[in-house]
Amino acid sequence: MKEDSYSGGMRPLLVAVILVLVIRLGGASASTDSSPSVGGVDQKNVEWVDEFFQDYAQAFRSNSADRLLAKFCLPLTFLTKDGPIAFNDQARLAVNLEALMRRYERIGAIDWSHTIKDVRAIGDGIHLARLEWKFFNARHELLYACTTSYILAGDTKTGAKVMAVIAHNENEEYEKALKRKTGS
Repeated sequence: MKEDSYSGGMRPLLVAVILVLVIRLGGASASTDSSPSVGGVDQKNVEWVDEFFQDYAQAFRSNSADRLLAKFCLPLTFLTKDGPIAFNDQARLAVNLEALMRRYERIGAIDWSHTIKDVRAIGDGIHLARLEWKFFNARHELLYACTTSYILAGDTKTGAKVMAVIAHNENEEYEKALKRKTGS
């Protein structure tokens, strides 16, 4: 569900800032190294980001929209190749997250794992994290893998929250997995 307006006309500015950060910091470039690279951030930040996403994945496993909602701050922007989707109220975000959980159910995804590819400080208490996600079925067979970047506000002391999500290739990889499952 797309949010048609963004309060105060800030949507274009927010999208532009996020895109500049991703391009400037190399967030869209692929890394072949499986270990987390640390762009100006100490290992402690990589560790809390990893803990954050372990809990994030657990929220999906528990199928809890409330637990997932607690991981995001508003306004929130999802950036996809089809354009930005901005949410500025919790009810619309909840509907979107529930639809995402149903989407994962549709292909039989019941477990998730992640690998941190990069974590970079982009401001005081703001980090850009690029992850590879793997989605598994009940037999722990890989359904698909994708790359997603997140802009996180906060840290372990303040309780991090996602400000923006950049879906690099999830839609394409999901569609391939769905075709394999349905045989079409």
